[in-house]
Formats: sequence, structure tokens, C-alpha cells
Amino acid sequence: MLQQISIYLLKVIGISGLFFLYYHIALRNKQFHYYNRFYLLMATIISAVLPLMKLQWFTFFSSSEQTIHLYKIIYGPGEDEVVIHGNTGLNAENIILYSLVFMCFLLIVMQCFHVIKIHLVKKKYPVQQFPGFDFINTDIPAAPFSFLKNIFWRNDISLEEETGKQILQHKITHIRQKHSWDKLYIQFLLCFYWMNPFFHLVKKELYLIHEFIADEHAVKHSDADAFAKMLLTAQFGKFNFLPAQSIFYSSIKRRLIMLTTSKKPQFSYARRLMALPLITALICLFAFTIKTSNSSGTISPVTASKPFMLVVDAGHGGKDYGALGYGLYEKDAALKVAQKIKELSSQYGIDVILTRNSDVYMTPVEKSNFANTQNANAFISIHANADNSKPSSSGFEVLLSSDNEKFGTQNQVLGSSILQTLSKDFNAASALHERKVGIWILKNSNIPSALIECGFITNKGDADNLKDDAKIELMAKNILQGVAMYANNSFDKSQLYKLQNAPLQDTNAPVKPNSTGVKLLYLLDGKEISEEEMNKLDPNAIESVSVLKDKNATDKYGDKGGNGVVEIISKSNNTGSNQPLYILNEKIVQKSEVDKLDPNTIESINVLKDKNATDKYGDKGKYGVVEITLKDKKTSGVNGEENTVAVRDTNFNPVFTDAQVEPKFPGGTEAWKNYLLNKLDMSILTKKNAPPGIYTVTVSFLVGENGKVSDIKALNDPGYGTAAEAVRVIKQGPDWVPASQNGHNVAFENKQKIAFNISN
Repeated sequence: MLQQISIYLLKVIGISGLFFLYYHIALRNKQFHYYNRFYLLMATIISAVLPLMKLQWFTFFSSSEQTIHLYKIIYGPGEDEVVIHGNTGLNAENIILYSLVFMCFLLIVMQCFHVIKIHLVKKKYPVQQFPGFDFINTDIPAAPFSFLKNIFWRNDISLEEETGKQILQHKITHIRQKHSWDKLYIQFLLCFYWMNPFFHLVKKELYLIHEFIADEHAVKHSDADAFAKMLLTAQFGKFNFLPAQSIFYSSIKRRLIMLTTSKKPQFSYARRLMALPLITALICLFAFTIKTSNSSGTISPVTASKPFMLVVDAGHGGKDYGALGYGLYEKDAALKVAQKIKELSSQYGIDVILTRNSDVYMTPVEKSNFANTQNANAFISIHANADNSKPSSSGFEVLLSSDNEKFGTQNQVLGSSILQTLSKDFNAASALHERKVGIWILKNSNIPSALIECGFITNKGDADNLKDDAKIELMAKNILQGVAMYANNSFDKSQLYKLQNAPLQDTNAPVKPNSTGVKLLYLLDGKEISEEEMNKLDPNAIESVSVLKDKNATDKYGDKGGNGVVEIISKSNNTGSNQPLYILNEKIVQKSEVDKLDPNTIESINVLKDKNATDKYGDKGKYGVVEITLKDKKTSGVNGEENTVAVRDTNFNPVFTDAQVEPKFPGGTEAWKNYLLNKLDMSILTKKNAPPGIYTVTVSFLVGENGKVSDIKALNDPGYGTAAEAVRVIKQGPDWVPASQNGHNVAFENKQKIAFNISN
């Protein structure tokens, strides 16, 4: 908070300094007082408001991490979550903040005191009402002065004499020009910006401009020399009515110069109009954003006269979610990268055609056939990797088809070009990969093709990259630059990346014949088949393929899976059996596998039926769907107690994670935040001596059809009792307004991030 306030105030001081510098050079002591008055008032408003605006009309790119970091410090957004603040005692930041607030409050009280003091003077003396103003005849030494529509006169000054008439005209001018409102505005502005020296200088100049205007009216038809003599010879004491207009406000010398000169300044219109470019320049300083650029710093577009045509496939889509990690689905990440590639493609002389531009489902066969009909020069498929057994797995990978001999060398050049440009800005593999079990979408391609794994979605760093728009843009630029390098034939073929077998899974790929001599275990719909039977399968009849290797294979199938396992699910699986579809951890499995499960390893069971099942899984779910989620390897909850098995809705009532109307806390979002802020106990952090930092807990809970909250659990535990505290508060909360689907209340699984922020 203190950093944000400090940066804002520095911006205000800088802008007001530039405004005042121009005023001092071009406008000060020049005889266009009305313009100067407007200019100074406008300068204070723009100085205070402009730093708060997020215009972002211009975008600049930088490869400097320091530049990007500095920009994010100054312009970066806040946290998008409920943040609970706590501290371990009164620190320097809090002391400074409290001091600033106290100073502002003290100055406001002082200004209010001055206004009240003037009001009390008016009540003390008789008031005569005239058109446009009230005349108060007093005996106070500070008079005469004016405030709003009041003229406070001193009874020893005669209104019959010329001097008295000039003074009265002077005060009436202040009232007609509403100068008191200017003074009230600038003085209350200084209550909040008292640390800005330029606002104090603006105040001084504004007061003098008021006097210049009033002096002109006072001597318009009179003797200026007499009025100047009156200013010099008048006796006055200390003036205590700050918002009011005193006749004797100095500086006398500057007022006399203005009264006695009639010379117009040179270039008067130019001086005034030059303020417009200054304002425009200042606005432009706050109308830009900085994004990460390709570290190469240059774009080398395709040099051919005919545009290079590239088909880009965003992997998965629609009901096919792909991998899941850190709240991000592979299908969504792939689509964002593909769309950004298309958006930037014209800069590289490349025409991009997307297989999908929205969240729709297409089979691998449909995607491959679509790409083959576009008469394109190359094809790439965008994906994200996953390895739940090893969260540390990270980095980009480029995969090629080992079956497409026609374009073998071209595929290798295309893949090497892309991998080389990606490695400049991201952690990337040191070799190209190909799978023993081919990638159907590449195998069936009749043009050079490659599949790009944009990091591991199960790795926090890689997942964060896929959530960062700047990083996604950098990925797209790297990929496009690699494709352009391939199109220009500018890649050094002596630098080709080597090919290695990839121990990865491909759930979209029909199976290729095994030509390695290694005996794999093949399973079709849970039943073991021979390699010969597998080779006879129609690819169009295959729903999905999973490849297991090493420990993953032996853990599931024992020694039989030692050389690797190929699990094939056919589209006809369950047809005619009237059996439900079984989904284990978002993967289709056989009932025999479900029967082998240890009940103690099951986290939850969700049953879908009829339309709810077919809406989510198509025809495969027409006999119902059983979704099973297993516990993590760690079976204990955040409180050290064993998690219980939650079997939800055995009467075929589904649990929704997306509904037409989502559940809400009584009173809405603000009431929910206030409830958390008021109920969460921050003392748990101080009692356990938690070091300064932010401790974020993600809590999952079920809002039933009746609004009851159940199945509350923390999905992570930052420590110091934060997870248990978050669960406790939600558990003790009131019933929610339930979610609804097609006009009916439904059960809904909700998630909430709660950040405990503790400072020094």
C-alpha cells in the first residue's frame, strides 16, 4: 500500500512540476489573467487524476526483465482473491501511513476552523443585503475582505472617498468572479497533497491572479496611480481568514507592475496554445503498456512472394479437456496460444488457419483431414504436457511422427527450427521427440508437421506461463519465428536436433505397428489382445489411446507391463451392454479396473444419468456415467485427520462444476468477502510466529440443492494453521443460495482462494 501511494504521489509531483515550469516560463506575469486562472486550476486536476488512469493506447515491447519488472511495479494489477491482512506488530510502513492520514485529517480540521471563524464574524456584526452580496460593517483590523457572497468592511474606511469606492469595487469583483471557490478548492486539495511543493506554488500564483483581475476592475475608470498609492500606504495587520480575499494580499510589486503596464506580451496566442501539446505529451506518458518481446529483438518474416500457409491446431477442445494442472485445462491453454499465433502471424508473412477458434470438440481424424484439405505448407499442433507423478518435470518439447517417412527430413527441420527459437526464451528440451506409438494427427498429415508441448501443465512455473498473456505472446512469437526460419530455408541443417523416443502419453493417437522388436502389452477395452489384432483395428473406431511406460506400467500391470502398455478404448465400448461409462481420474476405464479399487483410496464418486450424462460425454454416457476421483498419495487432511470417502448422490443426482446460475453467498460477493474478513482469526499466524508473507489457501466445498454447505476441504496447506482456519470459517457459515440448471436447483462444487497476508 505504501509503495503504491508513494509512486502515485511521485507521479503527481512530476506532472504538476512540468505544468508549473511551463507556466513560469511562458505565462507568469503576462496579461491574460483569466486564461492563467483556468490553466492553474486545470493543472492541479490533471496532475491528480492522470496517474490514476489506465489508458494503454500504445504498446511497446522489451526484452529487458528489469524494464518489465519496473513497469509491473508501477502499473501492475492487484491480487484477484480475498486477502486477509495481519501483522506481527506496529511496523515502519504502518507508522508512515497513519502519520499521512493524521496530517491530512489535521489540515482538514484547520481549514474547517477558518471557515467557521468567518461565519462567526458574520453573526457578530449587522448585515446589510445588496443585490449580489451581503455587506457586513465591522471594526476588525483584518477588514476589508470578501468571502463567497459576503463583504466584510472596516467602519473607519469611508465609502464616499475614491479609495473606498475602489476597494469596494475590488471586493465586488472577487465575489462576481467566484474567487472564494478557487481558494477553497486549492486549500482543501493541499490537505491531501501537502507534500507537493508545486501545488503550494500554484496556490500562491492563483491568489495573485485573483488580485490582478480585481485590480483591473477597480481601476477600470479611475486613476491607477491613486490605487497604487493606496496599496503602498495602507496599513494592515496579520490576516487570519485564509479562504477570504484580502485587499492587501501581496506581492505589491507584481500588482503595481500589472496596474501600470499596458504592453501586451508577444506571441500571446502561441503562449496559450502551446499548453495543448504539453497536456497531450503528459497524457501519452500514461497511455502506454510494455510487453515482453522476443529476446532476438528482430522479426525475420517469410521472404517468399507468396504467403506461407500454416495450419495451427489447438489440441483437444469441447468435451475433451486434455490434461489438468493448477486450475488450467490443456484445451484452454492450447487455444490461447493458437489464437495468439494467428493474431501475430501477419508480422511474419505467414497466413494461419486454425482447426478450431473456440471451445469445440473435433476428433483427431477430423482435425487431420481438415488440415490436409487446406493446401497448406506446414501443420503444427499445440498441446501442454502433464506428469502428475513428477511435478518437477518442466519445459517445452517438440514431437514428430516416426511414421511419416515422406516428410521425415522436412519434419526434422521444421521441429528443429521451432525448438531452437523457443530455447532462446524458455526452458526447452535438447532433442526432438518421437513416440513408439505414433501420433495420429501427425502420422496422417500430408504436409510437414510437428506437435509442440508448451511446457508441463502439472508444473507450477510452466502453468503460470500459460496463464500469463505476455508469456503466451512470447511463445507465439518464438513459434512463428521458427516457422519463418523453416519457410526461408535459413535453418542450418548441420544443427538439426537429434531424435529421441519420448516416454509420454498421447490420449488422441490411434496405434501404430510395433516395429522395434519389443513386446508391448496391448489392451482393448480392458482385454489383452495381440499385436496382430491391434494392427487390424480401424483408427476411426478408436476413442482414445493411453501409453504407459516404466514405473507407471508396472505399478498397474506388474511384470507384464515391463516393456510398456498400450491401453485402447474403442468407440463401441459399452454398446449393447447397457453398462454405465466409468471415468477414473478423468480417464475412461473398464468396470474390472473399478472393481479392483481399494475403497480407502477413493476420494469421491459422482453419478450422472440421462441428459446430464450425454451433455457431458455424448453417446458414450447414454447408459449413465460413474465419475471416480482417487485421493492423492497423501491421504491425510489438513488437520491431520484421515479424509473420508464422499459418495455423492447415489440416486443419480449430479454434482456440477459449471452451471447456468452458480451458487452465491447470501448478500452477494461483497457480503461473502466481509464475512471472511470478519470471521477469519488472524491471531493464529502471530501465535505460531509465522514469518511475513502471503499464505494462500484454496478451499473446495459442495453447495447442495438446498444450499447446505458440505464436503469442505483445503486443497493445499501453506502452514501455521491457515488451512484449518479457512475450513473452519466456511463450515460455520450460513446456507448459500443454491446453483440452478434449467430452472432446477443442483448441487455445485465451489472453490475459493483465501490469502492470509502478514507483514512485519
